[in-house]
Amino acid sequence: MALVTGGGQGIGRAISEAFGREGARVAVLDLKPEVAEEAAAAIRAAGGEAIALGGNVAKREDVFGAVHYCLAVSINALSHCSWVMPLYDFS
Repeated sequence: MALVTGGGQGIGRAISEAFGREGARVAVLDLKPEVAEEAAAAIRAAGGEAIALGGNVAKREDVFGAVHYCLAVSINALSHCSWVMPLYDFS
């Protein structure tokens, strides 16, 4: 699964759709859940697998919640397309 923050619009959406075209399961995380769902629906309509997650990357609990969800279903890639960089130790 690829988790794309800011994945509902702009460059993030393009990255979400590219992951989908390449066969990845995509978790689209966006501040606006309805925008995330539009992007996820477009990926599904093109034959891919995607889910929409609403969250604010400026809030630690939102980022951790999204990462923990993705880890539960096997995360393989993380693309950060939001302007706020959360602090997370990936080691």
